[in-house]
Amino acid sequence: MRQGKTRLRKILWGALFIQLLVLVIAFGIWTWLDFAEAEQEARKEVEASSLLLEEHVLRSLSAIDGALLQTADLVHEIGLKELHLETTWKRLKSIAKPLPRSSTIFIYGLNGDTMAASTSHPAPVFNASDREYFQHIVARTSDHYIGKALKGQTVHQFFFPVARPIKAADGQVQAVVQAGVEVDYIADLFAKAGLKGKAFGLYRMSDGALVSRHPMTEQLLDESIASLPFFSALSAGTSHWSGWVNAKKARQLVKALRVSEVSLLLTVSMPYEKVFGHAYDRLLWRGGGLLTAVGILITFGAMFSKSISREEQSQNALRDANERYELVLKGVQSGIWDWEVPRRKVSFSPVWKTMRGYGEKEISNNEEEWSRSIHPEDAPRVMAAVQAHFEGNTPVFNEEYRVQRKDGSWMWITDRGIAKRDATGSVVRMAGSEIDITDRKAAELVLHESEQRYRTLFDSMTEGFALHEIVIDERGKPLDYRFLDVNPAFERLTGLKRADLLGKRVLEVLPGTETYWIDSYGRVALTGEPVHFENYSANLDRWFAVYAYRPAPRQFAVVFSEITSRKQAEEELTAAHRQIQSIIDNTPDLVYALDLEERFIMANAAIAALLNSTQEQVIGKKRHEFMPKEDAEWHESNDRLVIEAGRMQELEEYSQLKGRSITWLTKKFPLRDEQGRIYAIAGISADISDRKRAEEALRQLNETLEQRVAERTSELVHTVEALQGEIEQRLRAEHELNLANEQLSERAGQLRRLAGQLTMTEQAERKRISKILHDGLQQHLVLAKLQIGGLAERIDNIELKQETDEIEKMLADSVNMSRSLSAELSPPVLFEGSLSDGLGWLARWMRSKHCFGVDLSIEAVPQLREDVKVLVFESVRELLFNALKHAQTSSARVSLERADGGGLRLIVSDEGVGFDPNGLNPAGPDGGFGLFSIHERISLFGGRLEIESAPGEGSRFTLNVPYCQAVFVSSPADDVGALPGSSPKRTVEDESNSIRLLLVDDHTLFRNGVARMLKNEPRFEIAGEALDGQEAFKLAQKLKPDVILMDISMPGMNGIDATRAIHQEHPEIFIIGLSMHNDPANEMAMREAGAADFKTKGCTASELIAAIENCIKKRQSVTKEKPSQENVAQSPFVEISGK
Repeated sequence: MRQGKTRLRKILWGALFIQLLVLVIAFGIWTWLDFAEAEQEARKEVEASSLLLEEHVLRSLSAIDGALLQTADLVHEIGLKELHLETTWKRLKSIAKPLPRSSTIFIYGLNGDTMAASTSHPAPVFNASDREYFQHIVARTSDHYIGKALKGQTVHQFFFPVARPIKAADGQVQAVVQAGVEVDYIADLFAKAGLKGKAFGLYRMSDGALVSRHPMTEQLLDESIASLPFFSALSAGTSHWSGWVNAKKARQLVKALRVSEVSLLLTVSMPYEKVFGHAYDRLLWRGGGLLTAVGILITFGAMFSKSISREEQSQNALRDANERYELVLKGVQSGIWDWEVPRRKVSFSPVWKTMRGYGEKEISNNEEEWSRSIHPEDAPRVMAAVQAHFEGNTPVFNEEYRVQRKDGSWMWITDRGIAKRDATGSVVRMAGSEIDITDRKAAELVLHESEQRYRTLFDSMTEGFALHEIVIDERGKPLDYRFLDVNPAFERLTGLKRADLLGKRVLEVLPGTETYWIDSYGRVALTGEPVHFENYSANLDRWFAVYAYRPAPRQFAVVFSEITSRKQAEEELTAAHRQIQSIIDNTPDLVYALDLEERFIMANAAIAALLNSTQEQVIGKKRHEFMPKEDAEWHESNDRLVIEAGRMQELEEYSQLKGRSITWLTKKFPLRDEQGRIYAIAGISADISDRKRAEEALRQLNETLEQRVAERTSELVHTVEALQGEIEQRLRAEHELNLANEQLSERAGQLRRLAGQLTMTEQAERKRISKILHDGLQQHLVLAKLQIGGLAERIDNIELKQETDEIEKMLADSVNMSRSLSAELSPPVLFEGSLSDGLGWLARWMRSKHCFGVDLSIEAVPQLREDVKVLVFESVRELLFNALKHAQTSSARVSLERADGGGLRLIVSDEGVGFDPNGLNPAGPDGGFGLFSIHERISLFGGRLEIESAPGEGSRFTLNVPYCQAVFVSSPADDVGALPGSSPKRTVEDESNSIRLLLVDDHTLFRNGVARMLKNEPRFEIAGEALDGQEAFKLAQKLKPDVILMDISMPGMNGIDATRAIHQEHPEIFIIGLSMHNDPANEMAMREAGAADFKTKGCTASELIAAIENCIKKRQSVTKEKPSQENVAQSPFVEISGK
């Protein structure tokens, strides 16, 4: 029985032990399941919280990144040096307005100095480590940074999630733009998300430094997470990490993930006691139950009941987590997708569908819904990225590509996802999110186009551009500068190569660089004050116009252009101006100009000498300060006549100076500005007092002659009366009468000779003055005009070119006035040709000078003696002037014909108002003296003047002149034949690229001036120079030039005969005729002789050069033929040269 009890006791104890063992095992399993359930719930909460927080961060990053692109585009638009303006702050504020509250945009220079900001916050203060990190982000496209700024008396931290460099046109970083929000704002935002019992933190992936945190984070994680296990895993490329961390202050469950491409780390954590708090409570309760003596049924019942309760709680917790997850999906603005890879099914969040324009039920969960919406150009790249992630080649799938909306439009998205693998490594699930970045892409495109425009401008600008960094010593004094970048124009203008300059100092490249360049640029780089100057570089032997400014501290940029040609042109212009001034000062005539207030603005040395003053003292004064008031007022009234007429006027003026009366022959003309407005009156006055005294002496001589004739006539009358009264004294009276007649005939012969001498003396004086004007003043003026014209072609400066054009115009006016005066004093055609030629010139001159038409009718008449020809010509001119002044008509008719009884008859008639010939008074104010003088002079040569006129019936004046040694002459053209001695014609192979020229002119000054002007043109070569036509023919034979510049009027063989001879011998040589006078007859004669062109010496340099080039173009277009050997054999050159 005892043994039975013992066995029963053992059985009972065994049963009890088994019961207790089962209870302990059940308690352990129960506790493990409780803790596992608590950890699973905590992980889901942390996962949901991390998705919500990531959405907030991504949204801020996307908005801020778009703002930075706009800011970078703004900087490119206005330039760095304009960032200080108030308008820049307003525009930055407008850009930051859509960002979260307390957002700020800062623009920094490369040294960390603030250049502009969107708010009034002080610039962040950089400590040593911050500055080192700032230099690090300058070279990156994106990063984030923590800065501290004072706001009032409180230190605020700013979180800058994105920093972008701003690049210049050359690709170099010149500034950094950053944007972000206050850390406190981010903390408040996350606190309002309702994440109780959890803590978050934002860290930099680059160094693990804390960016933002929840206050609870301080009790959980260290400020720097670089030493924690998940940091190294994420740094190695893992996109997210979840697990337990043993930090300094607590053990906690952490969810860590990288956010976007900016390498920002987000952590969400829960403390150990928070995760397992309820589980610990339940553990204590279960321990108490274990100490009680309960039965096995109660224990098993309790375990079963608790198991049922635990399952319900687990299901409730799972349901709550799912509801919270669904709430997160609805709250975020990113499109969330979940891809069940084996089933080829994808779950799309409502936001994902809304982003594409679809409703909740309008799209299925097939994976084709995603793949077929990808842009065809992007699809291969996206699929390759998915495959690479599946194969484990990338830690995360992260791509930017285009997808199609429901309406057919395309939008850009950034798609980021992570694959989940099974035990075999196969992908079983992949989830991720999409963010619409269409606006950002558009901004990036605009920024890229802006950068391309600036790069194109940088490479194509004609001005040289260079960016430098100033080098200073320990005292801050500039001692050198370093090249950072140059554009292609810099290389072209300086001859230096970019590859040889970048990174080097100027004294390394150009050791002899003058210190003023370094000092000037140093002031710009250190003070920020821009400077503009012109200076000479001895190393480069060039002049430059430079503008320098500071784009960044201790840097300066230079925009420059080469002005060496302009400087040389200015020096040549100054020399030409001195030469022109010397010509004007050395002419005996008065040359001056007055403004509209009658003040001198220019006066030559002749005026200063006349007024016993200097040129500087004359400028700015009026006439009445030097001459009597009456004379000054008369001169001023003549100025007003010129202004009213608007063209040149020829006047005779008088003045009392130096105690004598002076008569001036003055030509006045208006000076006009670019708009054609008259701003001054210029004049050239020649002293004709001596000529006037000679005319007065001649007039008095004529009066004396008339008186003597009258006296002799009276004596004859008395003699006749005496003969009638005294028949007895007839023989003596007849004898006395014969003696008187002989004396009268002798006296008449003397008077004829005296009249001829006076006429020729007057013409000789006119020719002398004309020759002085032609050979002296006109040659200087024409040469100066050509040189000014040549300089003007090489001047780029608009202001200098306008000044040279004005000087050239004044010289052209002076040449025209001098040429006109020379022709009026002594028409060359009168002495070189016949009376018919002279009358033809007179008709053209009256028409061009006085708008008075002359109808010529000329027959072939014998050649007159020189003095008679001059007298007839002057008589016709006097008659035409009378018609112009008194007949009130605009035209007259001149006819030259043979007289019936021998000699010639010249008739001048008009249809004017007419007059009474019997009422002419030689001493009257109407000037009948002119007709009387013509009558008396013509009569001395055996001719007579007949006047037919009546009031209202016009006038007719007939001059009958005897032949006076008439001789008929043939045309010079009949005496010129072909020329001998021809050389073989030049072939194309003999021609060079240069144009060979031969200059022919008897004026050395003009010839040398034209040669000097043409030598400035590299394509011209001066082959030789000749003094007359005969020498020109010989040099043409010898040198065979391309073009000959031939003066018409030369001693010996003139230009027309030389042209005819050379053209017959060498038709391949082009000849351009030159003459001081713009005479159509001369031009026609030259062209008939074989000249290719005709120019006056008053033409511009560019017109003369164009004429030469036109000749060469004709040679290239016309087939050349060899000269006839018969012409070579028949050339009468010896006869022509003998003339």
